Amino acid sequence: MSFDQEAFLTRAIAEASDAQGDVAPPWARWPEIPHSSIGWRMGYGESWAEIWHEWLARAPSDRGWRLAYLKRHAPAPRTWTRSAVSTYAPELRPRDDDGSLRAELEAAGVIADDVAIVAWERLHGSMPPAPWAGRGERLPATEFRYGARKYDFWARWCARRRAEGTLTEWLAAVGPAPTSWEAVLEAVRDGKAETLEGETYAQAAVLLAAHGLLPAPWSRGEEPAALRGQYDGEVSYTDAWSLWAGYRFDDTSTWEAYLRGQPPAPRGWAKAVKQAGPRGG
Repeated sequence: MSFDQEAFLTRAIAEASDAQGDVAPPWARWPEIPHSSIGWRMGYGESWAEIWHEWLARAPSDRGWRLAYLKRHAPAPRTWTRSAVSTYAPELRPRDDDGSLRAELEAAGVIADDVAIVAWERLHGSMPPAPWAGRGERLPATEFRYGARKYDFWARWCARRRAEGTLTEWLAAVGPAPTSWEAVLEAVRDGKAETLEGETYAQAAVLLAAHGLLPAPWSRGEEPAALRGQYDGEVSYTDAWSLWAGYRFDDTSTWEAYLRGQPPAPRGWAKAVKQAGPRGG
C-alpha cells in the first residue's frame, strides 16, 4: 500500500489543532526553539513547522481572518517578522513588504519585543516544570549548555515571582531538587549567588537562577579576548555569556536595554558585544 501523504497530514493537523481549530504558529508552540535554530529542520520542530504550513495552506486567505488567528496566539518575536507577515498576507512574498504590513502587525500587537517568554508562560501557566524534573541525571551545567533558552525562561519567571512574593508556592509544589541542583535551588529561592563552584556552565546556571539574567563578563573582570566562540570543553565565562545572549535576545531594543543595565563596557569590548547581540531582530 502506498503512503498517502495528504491523509497523513490531515490526521496530523487534527491532532495538532486546539479547541478553536487552530494549529499554533511555531513561535507560540515551541518558543524555546529560536527562529534560526536547526531545531526547525529536524525533530519535533520540523514536524510542527510542516503541519503548520500545510494547515495555513488550507486556511482562508482573508487578511481579517488571518489577523484574528495571529491575535489568538502569543505575539511573534522580531526574528519571526517575515513569517508573521507572510502568514497575514500569503499572496505576497515577505521581501515585497515595504514596511507597512510589519507596522500594521506591530500596531495590532502581533509582532513585539521580548515576547518569546510570553508564549512560554501561556503554555505553562502558574506551575511550570522545574528544570530538574524528569531529566534523570541531567546536571545544571548540561541544562544551561543545551537548553539555555528554556532555562532562561524559567529563571526569568522565577525572578518575577520572587519579586511578587509568590515563588514560595511554586517551590513548595515542585518539591525538593536533587543534590546536584541544590545550589540552583538556593539561588532561585534567595535571589543570590553567593557560592559559585564547578565548571563555567554550572556557575552560569546558578547566576542565571539568582538574577534572571547573566552579568556582563566585563563586570566580572574578563577581557574581550576571553570570547573564543568555544562552547564545549573548557570555556570562559564570556563564552557562556555569549551562548546565553544568543538564545536570550530576539530584538535589538531588549538587548540594548540589557546593556544599559550593566556597567559600561570598557574600551575594546565593542566587537565582542556586537558578536553576542541579536541578529535579524
